[in-house]
Amino acid sequence: MSLTNRVLNNFSQVILIENKWTGLSILIAIAIADWQTAVCVIITSLLSIYLGPYFKFSKEQINIGVAGYNPILTTLALSAFLTPSLATYILMLISIPVTLFIHKVMEILLNRIYLSVYTMPFILTSWVMINNTNSTQTIKTNLHLLPSDIDNNQFPHVDLQGFNALFNGYSEIFLVSGVMSGIFILVGIFFADKILGLLTLISCAIGIVIIMVMEGNMELLNHGLFGYNIILLMIVVWGLYKNKKEKYIILFSAIILEVLLNLALITLFKITGLPVLTVPFVLLSWMIKTWSDYKK
Repeated sequence: MSLTNRVLNNFSQVILIENKWTGLSILIAIAIADWQTAVCVIITSLLSIYLGPYFKFSKEQINIGVAGYNPILTTLALSAFLTPSLATYILMLISIPVTLFIHKVMEILLNRIYLSVYTMPFILTSWVMINNTNSTQTIKTNLHLLPSDIDNNQFPHVDLQGFNALFNGYSEIFLVSGVMSGIFILVGIFFADKILGLLTLISCAIGIVIIMVMEGNMELLNHGLFGYNIILLMIVVWGLYKNKKEKYIILFSAIILEVLLNLALITLFKITGLPVLTVPFVLLSWMIKTWSDYKK
């Protein structure tokens, strides 16, 4: 497999797809949002391919992008939440082998119970790196960590911007913002599977309606922060249940569970100031996969 294909597969595997055109669409989406971030993730993808064998990733895992997608997400998170500086860029480089190490260790452990790591290595590495900002003066974050005062139910008075809420849900998978970026990511999903693309679009729209009915935070909704976990979860659930007659009931139930868990975790994480990232997606994917295996 060519180096270009391996680099692009690292991007498409973030959404559990192996497709170079999907990966290219995602890379374009990131570049539209911020070309400097796009350069950083390309470097991350290349380094992940080079370092993968040292962390016992197989040639197949490296070729299809399994080794590289978590380091890419970690780089995106650090780009989003840390102030640009030489120290930040050094930390990004350090985070690549750290993410690969955590990924492999988790893979060894979770394989015993037939679960995938999904994006948990990225979550853990990002939290560790972000928390370093409270213990050093060289690395700064734009997050308010360990806030002494926590606003409770203080929602800004903004109207729903449905188009933004829908497509920002796609762009926020990669921790970037922008409707055009979201459209490119959706197009990338359609490149791989048209039914899956339509499913994620409908599911994200349903999630938006549920948040509206529950009178959730419209500002967060408009920025896509309630959509990206739903999209990722639907990709996993569809893979597990697409050939089963109860698939639509499971899909709708998964959307409701994701919304409820996301809302709960946003409240919980206010205590630390850390971003929720893809925690709802990972936890529910593990639960649904366990339930699916149990029913067999």
